[in-house]
Amino acid sequence: MRSRDSRTVTPWGYPHRAPFAPPGRRDDGRIRALPIRDARALRRPAFVKSPNDKGIRAMVYADGSRLPGPDAVDPGTVVLVSGIVAFSVEHRLYVLDGEVRTGGRYAEDGRLAPGPLDPDAAAFGAELLARHGSTLPSAIVVDVGRTDGRWAVVEANAAWASGCYAADPEASLDTVLRAAGPPGRRTTAPAGLARPAVFRPPRRVRRPTAGGAPPRPPARPGRRPRPPPHRSPSVARPPGRRPA
Repeated sequence: MRSRDSRTVTPWGYPHRAPFAPPGRRDDGRIRALPIRDARALRRPAFVKSPNDKGIRAMVYADGSRLPGPDAVDPGTVVLVSGIVAFSVEHRLYVLDGEVRTGGRYAEDGRLAPGPLDPDAAAFGAELLARHGSTLPSAIVVDVGRTDGRWAVVEANAAWASGCYAADPEASLDTVLRAAGPPGRRTTAPAGLARPAVFRPPRRVRRPTAGGAPPRPPARPGRRPRPPPHRSPSVARPPGRRPA
């Protein structure tokens, strides 16, 4: 189970507000953030996903009627609806403090294909962050891809919910820990891009005493202490006799 301490989340609608967005992901009416009740009225194929989590499966739907119904999802749930874009290759970049710390390929022609990070993808990510890094939280994952011969932003995702594929595990973990850590260790994100911090202190561990058994917690006022568990005395059996 993932920690529920302060989490950096994906900006709602970031793909269509992102610079270097591909055709079908520009803010020209072909991608929108809207309630799922409105998305169900679509009568054409579209790519639909949840903005911040995995509540709505990210995939191409033949039309809006294929989306989860009101018995499964609240009608006011916001989803991202996009035109269909074909990427020849897709890379995942782990971003920390405005820099690409690591990354790797995760798909080719829509199929899973983990591999090393393309230097062109890294260069595109560096250019993106140099010009627009202030629009993102300090620790996040940005997916980029090549379509129609040029690089573009696919989407941005929470680092704690993204597989590292062929990226360096240690370097990617730095981004994950920052994104899921206490707010004091994370650079303040732009308004609306981070959930309120909920820090939970670490759970106390009872250490054994000199006698070897852990100390029992004190009884609450007005309650009788719980009796120790009953242990039946061991009964020796004659050699060669099996229990009935």
